[in-house]
Amino acid sequence: VFNPSLNPAKRSPPHSQPRQKQQTQHQPRTQPQHLHPDYDDDDDDDEDEDVIEGEEKQPKAKKRKTSVAPSSAKKARAPRAKPAPLKKRLSTLSKDQLITAICTFVKDSHQEDQFAALLPAADVQKMIEELKKAARKIGSALPNSRYGNANDHFGFKRCKTAVTAFKSLLTSHASILINAAAWSDFTTFAVEAAEVVDDAVTFEQEDDNKYK
Repeated sequence: VFNPSLNPAKRSPPHSQPRQKQQTQHQPRTQPQHLHPDYDDDDDDDEDEDVIEGEEKQPKAKKRKTSVAPSSAKKARAPRAKPAPLKKRLSTLSKDQLITAICTFVKDSHQEDQFAALLPAADVQKMIEELKKAARKIGSALPNSRYGNANDHFGFKRCKTAVTAFKSLLTSHASILINAAAWSDFTTFAVEAAEVVDDAVTFEQEDDNKYK
């Protein structure tokens, strides 16, 4: 009978120990370097990061804290300017601005009749004084003639500018009173202005006296 244990080919050598399986540690698979999310093959970027990190590491200069006392802060505030009186503010306006402001206020407040009752009479005396001053300029513009009369046509030509100014002023004052329908004031002005015109320079030629 064949006994396999007695077979010298399959008989294990003496003092032989069974082979131990080598234990292998499973290491995690690593991705290629060029596919890693943190991989960057640009050396310049690394240098920039080093510079930025170096800047961040520099200590920041400390700012000095300045404290302002509450009392000094109150003193620094500029005082509120009080509005100027209405009379002074109106004196800075032109004639057209003043008329527009008054008419707008009266119309919006529906007080036209009450305001018209408060209006004073026209300053006729001021108009007459301006007219007299213009008449004196005509006499001042006449030439100084040793021989003959200074009121001739040559004298008229010398003071023609003053004559024109006097005529324009007379017409302007009369038109203001007529347009305002201030008939009582116009009557007073017409009577006194006629005296000023009569006292003004009279020239030799009739055509030169048409301004009267």
